[in-house]
Amino acid sequence: MTEQERYLFDLQGFLVVPNALSRATIDRLNFTMDAKIAESWPIDMRTHRFVGLLRWDSVYRSLIDNPSVVPYLEKLLGEQFRLDHDYSDIIRAGKGPIGT
Repeated sequence: MTEQERYLFDLQGFLVVPNALSRATIDRLNFTMDAKIAESWPIDMRTHRFVGLLRWDSVYRSLIDNPSVVPYLEKLLGEQFRLDHDYSDIIRAGKGPIGT
């Protein structure tokens, strides 16, 4: 992690890691998410939380130890970091669940 990357993380609370995911991986993640939304989410529902994404498809499990991201996690969290839970919040356009 460079000094600039550390500064940006401290300033913004996130980092962009270029090319961490391939186009094929992104497409598969999106395809899987779109299918889950279509099968379980009424069209008029504004918010939804999916829990257990790691069971959906191995592409989601591959995000856990992505070799492009692990060095950043080790630098920020130490070598013994762990995944606590997995979920995705979907918020459609308009007011969110907390009045945003």
